[in-house]
Amino acid sequence: PCNGNTLDMAFAAGERLTYKLYYNLGLVWLPAGELEFRLQNHKNGLHITADGRTYSSYEWFYKVRDHYECVVDNERFLPVWSMRDIEEGDYKQYSELSYDHEAGMIHSIRGRNKNDIKSENFEINTCVQDIVSMIYRMRNENVKALSIGESLPVNFFLDDTTYEVEMKYKGEDDRMKIKGLGKYSVYHFSPNLIGGDIFQEGTEMDIYVSKDQNKVPLLIESPLK
Repeated sequence: PCNGNTLDMAFAAGERLTYKLYYNLGLVWLPAGELEFRLQNHKNGLHITADGRTYSSYEWFYKVRDHYECVVDNERFLPVWSMRDIEEGDYKQYSELSYDHEAGMIHSIRGRNKNDIKSENFEINTCVQDIVSMIYRMRNENVKALSIGESLPVNFFLDDTTYEVEMKYKGEDDRMKIKGLGKYSVYHFSPNLIGGDIFQEGTEMDIYVSKDQNKVPLLIESPLK
C-alpha cells in the first residue's frame, strides 16, 4: 500500500451505496438530488462508478448530470484509468485519464465533450489517486492507529492538476444522528477543502463513517459559497 497504514479491504465487489443530497436552509431541508456508487470486479482490479443527478423538481434552479468511472488495481489500490462526464448547469466536461505510476505520468484526454477534446501528458507524484478512488482508498485506513488531531495526506489529480489535501481525524461519536436512518457509532474526519467556485478557502468538510470494518460514509456536511 502507498501509505503502509492499511487494513484488509473495507469493501467488496457488489457494494452499492446511495446518498440523498439536501441543502439546509435554517429549519428547512431542501431535497436536491441523489448520488450512487457501485463497485464491480474488473480484469485489472475493481471498477468503481458514481452517478449524481438532481431531482426533476430541483432542476429549474440547477441541473446536474454527473458520471464518474475508475478502475483500480488490487495490489496497490491505485487508479489505472478514470473517466468523468459531467453536466452542471451550463458547464459540461468530458475527460479520460490513463495512469502510468511507474513512469510518474498521466495521459489526459479532456474537452467539453467527446468530439471536442485535447490530449496532454502530465507528471504525477507517487500514489496519486483520482477523485473517486480516493474515497475508497481512505476507507482502508487503519483508524485505530490514528490519534485525535492526526492528519493523513491525500494526493489526487483533477482538472490537469495534482492537489494535496489533509484528512484530519477528529475522533469517535457513539450516538451520531444520521438524517432518516437513526443513530450510529461513527469515526469523524475533516478534510481541508480547495478554495474556488464552490468552497471558501480554508473551509473544512465533516465526514462521518461507520465505526466498523466497512467504514461506510454515512454523512457528509459542508458549507458552500
